[in-house]
Amino acid sequence: MPLKLYFVNNRCLQKYSGGVILTPEDREYIKFTLSKNSLSQVWLINRLEERGITTDKAELSSALSGARHGTKINNILKVSMEILNEYESKTQVKTDDLTEWIKSKIESVITELKNKYN
Repeated sequence: MPLKLYFVNNRCLQKYSGGVILTPEDREYIKFTLSKNSLSQVWLINRLEERGITTDKAELSSALSGARHGTKINNILKVSMEILNEYESKTQVKTDDLTEWIKSKIESVITELKNKYN
């Protein structure tokens, strides 16, 4: 089967006529991203459900461990990466906004102190 490379969420994936070939690194990426953001597999299952993908804890766990393969598993993993990338992009914006707010508060306190003691 001929392979083609394409990108989903800045990740290079191989595509063949039967679907996408996901690597062990993709599974690790999903597990790492869940952990990094303190998100559970149940949270991810609920987000998958919102996108019309029905799965359960056992199936998702098997998908992430590499024990199960196939079209549905590939779809679960691909959409999981999309969900996590969207989540991180949204939380990064919120984090950046909070950082800017904190910086502005610190600057105003510094200005007040300078004015008070100068």
